[in-house]
Amino acid sequence: MRESRRAFTLIEILMVLALIGIVAGWAYTRVNLVGYRMDAGIRMLQNTIIGAQQTAIMRGTDVTLRFNRQTHRIETRFMLDGSEKVTTRALPEGSRFLIPAVGVDGQPSDFVGGLGASDVGGVTYARDVVIAANGSIPKGDVVIYLGSTDERPTDRRALVITGATTRTEFWSFGSGAWARRDY
Repeated sequence: MRESRRAFTLIEILMVLALIGIVAGWAYTRVNLVGYRMDAGIRMLQNTIIGAQQTAIMRGTDVTLRFNRQTHRIETRFMLDGSEKVTTRALPEGSRFLIPAVGVDGQPSDFVGGLGASDVGGVTYARDVVIAANGSIPKGDVVIYLGSTDERPTDRRALVITGATTRTEFWSFGSGAWARRDY
């Protein structure tokens, strides 16, 4: 039995390439790369918070995290062998701290908000692992908001830190309303 081989014509090849291009273009418009950067920013914040909590427990000292809205950096401060140790970490490229008009609780928000705090610049983990937002939110929840430099509401993210347990919750504003996200 003889097999016959058919050569593809130039038109068939171009049709296949056009179909691949259409599918790739459709997929590209559905992928939100900036949203992935915002998710990375929230996860970086979570890691920083976990590190602060662990340092407070292991070293038996208070650890303060300060969030700088102008430089979009996180500063970690704690005492080590009688001197203050300070480290800073920048948010991922394209992300910044922000103040959304409405917070995760549906109320007007602050920079780092919680229980009516106004313009709180950071949080402190005490030796007994109780979180307080610079003393103004004793044992309360703290919310940190991130957004893109493009000012797109769908890129907004929030990290809620529960004061009593220091557990974190990840929220996004992707559908026009705040929704809790799975990790």
